[in-house]
Amino acid sequence: MKAKRNPNLDLVIKLCEEKGIKGFIGFRYDWNEEIVPQFFATLYYHEHHNTVYWMTEGMIYSIDYMSFSRLLGFGTKDVEKDKVCHDRILRKNEI
Repeated sequence: MKAKRNPNLDLVIKLCEEKGIKGFIGFRYDWNEEIVPQFFATLYYHEHHNTVYWMTEGMIYSIDYMSFSRLLGFGTKDVEKDKVCHDRILRKNEI
């Protein structure tokens, strides 16, 4: 985005920097086009256990939310930042 030298894109970059999410938004990896959809199709967040679950190639995986956030590069100070989304978490019967 930065290379395009577009005023609107430059504003987006600046806002991402201000919110502290530039590093997260700027991930650049050659994602496996089969694994990523499997992850999102099976992703489940268990609020009571504060754990993320997903299934890939028939295997069930889990990780606590704090460890997951650390893998994405978030730290202790990020908890105090403004939330990106203020929607409430849906109940199971609402999903």
